[in-house]
Amino acid sequence: GGTMRVDSALRLIVESWKEQLQASSTGEAALLCGFCEEKPARRRCIQCDGVLCEECERTYHSKGFFKTHIIVDLVGKDGKAAGADAYAGRMLCVEHSGEKMNFYCLDCRMPVCSHCLILGEHKGHHQNLIAEASTTGRETLAAWVEEHGKRGTEAEDLLERLRSTEAEVERNADAQRSIINSELDVLKSHIETKRTQLLSRSKLEEQKKFQELQQQVDREEAVQRKSAGLVSRSEDVLGLTSAHAFLAVLLPLIQDMRIASQPHSELPQVSCDFRPLSTDAQKRSIENLALGSPAPAALPPPQAVGVASVVSQYAAGAVQQQPQVAVAWDGSMHQQQQQQHNYSVLPPAYNAAHATYSNLRQQSVVAQPQQQQQQQQQQQQQ
Repeated sequence: GGTMRVDSALRLIVESWKEQLQASSTGEAALLCGFCEEKPARRRCIQCDGVLCEECERTYHSKGFFKTHIIVDLVGKDGKAAGADAYAGRMLCVEHSGEKMNFYCLDCRMPVCSHCLILGEHKGHHQNLIAEASTTGRETLAAWVEEHGKRGTEAEDLLERLRSTEAEVERNADAQRSIINSELDVLKSHIETKRTQLLSRSKLEEQKKFQELQQQVDREEAVQRKSAGLVSRSEDVLGLTSAHAFLAVLLPLIQDMRIASQPHSELPQVSCDFRPLSTDAQKRSIENLALGSPAPAALPPPQAVGVASVVSQYAAGAVQQQPQVAVAWDGSMHQQQQQQHNYSVLPPAYNAAHATYSNLRQQSVVAQPQQQQQQQQQQQQQ
C-alpha cells in the first residue's frame, strides 16, 4: 500500500520553529556550533542546513565552495529568532534540489518551486507567488476574524438582552406572586369580616328566638301556677263539711276558675329553623379566578333585562366585570361604565341569598333625589 506524503514545508517550519524556541529560551542551553561544537551558534547555512558560530563562519565557511553558500542570522538583532528570512532560506524543494519554493500551488494548497510548475507534478495548476498568496491568505483570515468579531459582538449583545430579560422575568414573577398574595389576603380579610358579621347576625337571631321562647315559657308557667292554686283552693273547699260554708266560698272560686279558663292571645310560634347560607356564587367566583383579564361576557339588550336577571347576574359576579346596569325609580335602565379589575369580588356586605330589588336599587340608582325634588315642587305649585 501507499504511504502518506510528508509535507516537507510544514516539517521544515516546525523544525525551524523548535530551533528558534530553543535558541531564544533563557532557561535552556544555547544551540552549539555544528563545526566546533563548543561555542553558541549565531549563524545558519542554508545549503548545509546547519548552524555555526561566528568564528567558524569566518574560518571554515568563507573559503572554497563554501563561499557560495547563503548564511543567515540564527537570531535577529532584537534578540528574537529570525523569522521570515530564516524560513524562506530553508524552504527548498525536496523534488528539485536547491530550488526555493517561491510559488504557491492554489490547486494543491502547498508551496512549490518553479520547476514543479513547469516540469513537475504541479504543471498546469493554478499558482501564485508565495508572498502574494500569503497576503491573500492574511486578508482572507482578517475578513473572517472581522466577521467572527461581529458575530461575537452580536452574540454578546444578545446575551446581554437575554440576561436583562431573565432579570425582568424574575422581577415580574416576584411582582405577580406579590399581587397574588396581596389580592388573596384581601379576599381572606373580606371572608373573615363576613364570617364575623354572619356569626354576629346568627347570634342575634338565636337571642331573638330565645327571648320569644322565654316569654311563652313565663306565661305558661304563670298559667300553671294559677291553675295549681285554684285546684288547691278547690280541694280545701271540697273539704268543708258545712253546707253554708261551702256555698259561701263556692261562687267566688268558680268565678276565678272561669276567668282563668278564658283563652289568652296566641303568641307567634318560634321557628327552630335558621336562614341558610349559600356561597355557591362566591365559590364559582373564586374558582374563576385566573391570571389575566378574562374576556367579558356581553349583557342582554337593556329592554330585555329584568330585575330578576340583573339580580342573578349580580349574584354570579357578572356585573362586577360588565358595565353596570342602573335601575331607576321609573323602571328605566341605562348602562354605567365602571373600572375593570383583574380580580373582581362581591361587595363585603352583599349576601347573594337575600338579594332584593331594593338592595340592588340602592347600589344602581343615579340622580333620583333630583327627580323627587322636582315632583314635590310640581305638587306644591298645584
